[in-house]
Amino acid sequence: MNTEPDYIDRITLSLKRKHSKDELVASLIKIINEKDFEIGMLKSEVDHLTFELNKEIPIKDINKDAKVLARRDGLYNEKRELCKKLEKEITSMKRMRDDAISRAHSLQCRLDKILKT
Repeated sequence: MNTEPDYIDRITLSLKRKHSKDELVASLIKIINEKDFEIGMLKSEVDHLTFELNKEIPIKDINKDAKVLARRDGLYNEKRELCKKLEKEITSMKRMRDDAISRAHSLQCRLDKILKT
């Protein structure tokens, strides 16, 4: 048990020989300052990322960006042309339907006249 204090005394003595008390304190303060600087940088980065995460982007802007990206795609243009073609076909079919209905109505009227007489 007497050897333990001797060991601690020897270590303390060798440290005192290598570094004075002021040098030890100065190096510790330097290390602490460097770590404080790193902590500050990390806190700043965390705050920035938290702000970016919580920033509300209006849905209107998101939809606008999505539309712009979609319009650059060739598939979008193909589908758009197909829709225009189909709209023209639908319009012509509606006209044909209206003509058929009016012909059917006129034939029904003629048939009614013939049956009444």
